[in-house]
Amino acid sequence: MVKAPKNFLKELDKLRRRFLWAGDKELTGGKCKVAWIKVCTPTVNGGLGIIELEKSSRALRLRWLWFSWDDTDRLWKGMELPVDNNDIALFNAATSVVLGNGNKARFWSSRWLDGQAPATLYPALFKHSKRKNRTVSGALADNKWIRDVDYSMTEQVVEEFISLWTCLQEITVQPTHEDKITWLHTADGQYTARSAYKIQFLGMASSMTAEITWKTKGPPKCRFFTWLMLQNRIWTAARLMLRQWPNDYFCQLCVRNLETVSHLF
Repeated sequence: MVKAPKNFLKELDKLRRRFLWAGDKELTGGKCKVAWIKVCTPTVNGGLGIIELEKSSRALRLRWLWFSWDDTDRLWKGMELPVDNNDIALFNAATSVVLGNGNKARFWSSRWLDGQAPATLYPALFKHSKRKNRTVSGALADNKWIRDVDYSMTEQVVEEFISLWTCLQEITVQPTHEDKITWLHTADGQYTARSAYKIQFLGMASSMTAEITWKTKGPPKCRFFTWLMLQNRIWTAARLMLRQWPNDYFCQLCVRNLETVSHLF
């Protein structure tokens, strides 16, 4: 999958929002009960679990980077891949490399140095380097990586240079072995688009109500209603008042308190 234009994804999302909130009727802002970014959040994180198109397309684009590591002859190998810097950064963060001959692993961005990428360990030195796309074998050959950084070095760059140079003294490439890559987010170490999509939501808080909302045996419309209730998006008198719409104010069950979601349920 190639990178889709943002306007194209925006138009698709507009159609999906209309289908969800308005069906075959015209969509207006008042019908969108929950922000679309929340709707596209996984259910385990409190969202509705609708696929987020941009993250999904990025997950699929990582397949290009994964297949570029195998030995299968592919017509597109050697060509520029349809990925951007964010795709590459996500791929490098989700993989680990065991160094062999160093012909595939990237010197700065691949996680081949004690499970970490030199660009992460030495950010100032990485930013200072002239050549950032060398392979490990290419960078180590005749110490080309040193020539890439040997100019106008600041104190911090010098400190990181010495630290990296010390680490590299213990590194030896193995000409008879290929570099091996492992996907860190599956049990078998193999890339899957599903895991690539999920890791883009790492760091989000888990929902304490997700399991009881979506795993309960009940009609889908009831589970959807429960989710809306937990988002405080039911048209109670309290919400009608916020929009200055007609309402009865009192809870119709007790006729004493303002009708809010927490009070009603």
